[in-house]
This record gives sequence, C-alpha cells and structure tokens, in this order.
Amino acid sequence: MHRHSLIVRFSLLCLALVTCTTFASAQKKKDGDDKEKKYKEDPYTENIEDVWRVAGYEAMGDFGWADGHGTVNIEDAIGEEELIFIETKHFKIGCCLPNYKISREDKVEKNKIEGELDELRKIIPNIPRRVKVLDKWLRLHLYAMRIEKLYTSIQSILQVSDDDFPTGPGQLKNGKYMGEGPYLGMKSKFTLLLFDKESSVGRYRTAFMGETGVIPIRFLFPNEGTLLYACAAQNEGLASDTTMHCAMVYAVTQNLLNGYRHYGQAMPTWLPLGVAHSLARDIDQKRNYFTDKRLYDSEDKNIWKWDTKTRKRVDYDIAIPYQAMTAWGSPTSLSYNDHVMAWARVDFLLKEHKDWVAKWLYRMQDSYAPTLVPSAEQLVERDKETVAEIFVFEDGDFESVWQQWVKKNYKRK
Repeated sequence: MHRHSLIVRFSLLCLALVTCTTFASAQKKKDGDDKEKKYKEDPYTENIEDVWRVAGYEAMGDFGWADGHGTVNIEDAIGEEELIFIETKHFKIGCCLPNYKISREDKVEKNKIEGELDELRKIIPNIPRRVKVLDKWLRLHLYAMRIEKLYTSIQSILQVSDDDFPTGPGQLKNGKYMGEGPYLGMKSKFTLLLFDKESSVGRYRTAFMGETGVIPIRFLFPNEGTLLYACAAQNEGLASDTTMHCAMVYAVTQNLLNGYRHYGQAMPTWLPLGVAHSLARDIDQKRNYFTDKRLYDSEDKNIWKWDTKTRKRVDYDIAIPYQAMTAWGSPTSLSYNDHVMAWARVDFLLKEHKDWVAKWLYRMQDSYAPTLVPSAEQLVERDKETVAEIFVFEDGDFESVWQQWVKKNYKRK
C-alpha cells in the first residue's frame, strides 16, 4: 500500500475518533444539562414569567443571596442536593425538601394541607385537584405562601405597612427613623433555606458563616442586611411538614421582629419569644417545636396545654414574675416553663392590649446612639422603662393584672 494511502486512512481514523469523543462529551454535557434543567422546571408555573408573577414571585432561579454569595454559590457548596429558588415580595427562598406523603390517618394535618392547597390554587391554577404527595415544587410554593402570610401577620402586630419604611439608607419616613430599607427596615429581603439533609445545613454554615454544626440556623448577614433561617427535614422532629411549618413560623417571627426598624441589637427575649409561640401555636398547638432540643419529648400527654400549665403556676404562686423575665438570655438557654411563661404574657397582651405590643416593639428598637451597641443592662433598663410607660392599668400593675386575667381565662384542667 502506498504511503500516501496510509496517511489518509490514519487521518480519517483520527478524525473519526475525535468526532466520536466530541460527540460523547457533548452528549454527556447535554445529558447533564437536561438533568439539571429537569429538576429546575416547575410543573405548576412551567417557569412562565406571566404565571409566576401572578403567584406573587419576583424571580425564579439564580439571584444574589447574602454577603458575597448567590444561589449558584449555595448550590456549589451544598453539592449533592438539587436546590430550587424563588423570590417573593419580602423573601428569598431556597428548597430541596423531599417528597411528602399526606397522611390519610392524620386528619388534622390532612385538612390543614388540603385547605392550603385550595388557597394556593387561587394563584397557581395548575395544581391538581387531588394531591396525595407534596413534591419539592409544591412544598416550595406552600412555604412561599406560608411565609408571606406570616409577614402579613407581623405587619398587623407591628401596625405597619410596606409604605411605612424607607426605600434605602439615610431616609426618614414621616419624620421618623424606620430603618435602612423597605423590608420592615432591613435593606434586603429576609432569607429562608429548607434542606433535606442536616449535612447541608452544616455545609452552608461552614461555607458562608465560618461555623460548624448541623442544627437549624438563625443568622444576620450584616453587609447585605438580611436575616436567615435555615433548617433540614433531617433535623430532629422536622420530618413532619406541620412541625417544620411551626418551627419556621417560630424562628422567622423572631427574625422579623429583630429586623424591625433595622437590626441594631437583639431585643429583650420575652416578648418576641411570646409572639413567636403565639403565631406557631396558631398553626398547631401540639407541634409547636422551638429549639435544638425537643422540649416536647415528654411522657406528659398534656404538655402542649400551656393555658392549664400557666393557670396552675399562678394558682400555686410559682409563676415567673415579669421582673425576672427581663434579664433572660437567648431562647435556647431557657427552660420549658420559661417558654410557657413568655407565651402566656404575650397571649394576654395580644388579646387585650395589642396596641401596647406594637408600641413596645417600636420603642425597643429605638437607636441608642450612632454605632453604639447597648449592653445587656441597658436593654433591661429600657424594657422596664417601656413597660412602666406603656402598660398602664387602672387596677394594678402588669404582674397582678395578668394573674387576674389568667384566673379568668385559663381553665384548671
């Protein structure tokens, strides 16, 4: 065979190999792209902008998140979980929760979720009439609706609307300081991450917070001006969708209240904690789960009956006095009875003196001075001064009037 023919055949073989290799690489990339595209396709809005905007969303997919990282960075850091993201009017939300079968035996949760799905169909009509399993996208849509409803509840308690806050730093509203941005005074939207695996909570913590641990997160990103809550279905007790809903309400309520008029300092614990419990118990009193330690892990079948627990403590004169509550530390340092007492005080205030709650929260978020972080002692002193100024009763002080109300409104059994 001529040398020229050998060269031609060798060249054709090389071309064929290159072509096959290129095709294989392209096919592999295409398969990877198809897989990525598939889980990011929302079967309910079909990623159609006109549809998801009607649902109240302002973005889907990739966007900035907090202090130098965005959704793409979160995906890269987590790695093994298929995260999907949406942005609502007041929140940025990421989700990779597992499918959740709606139990036919648990009538309370079944009725709750079916009612929520009926509500969701009003803004996303493409949801089937009968749903047996909540897939990842349905869970994301439900949590987006739930958290925006929570935001509305907090606005009602604070007696404010979106118009009461500045569009950016350095502005006053009606001559008053209301924060540094439009989100209850925060510069940026609040953030929520719902993972499947608790190891993902740990990866996020390590990558973006410089910390370790896998328990749920409440965290301030100061540069962006956003407060985060993150948890995982694998975190203790959170496999239940309703329990996770209660936990989200409990944690995000505290973020929203501490972010009110811009986060300058954490408020005294008792009143925000009581509001958080009140709103979580509105979801389900028996599944109000609130710390990294499951305080409901007890043989006491009536442990969720906080009204009767409070009544007994008042009757036996062992209720924690308000003066002792002012010096409480973080919620995770408190006992079960401390949590009950915080709720009972705020239950009284929200039912009888809702205006006072709004005034207390406004006053406690007054700045101390430019760049000054108040001491614990200063916060306690302001708390006591504010209660004395606002909680004015005709027939006694806060402690005595509250106890009278408990005896009138809470049953012994």
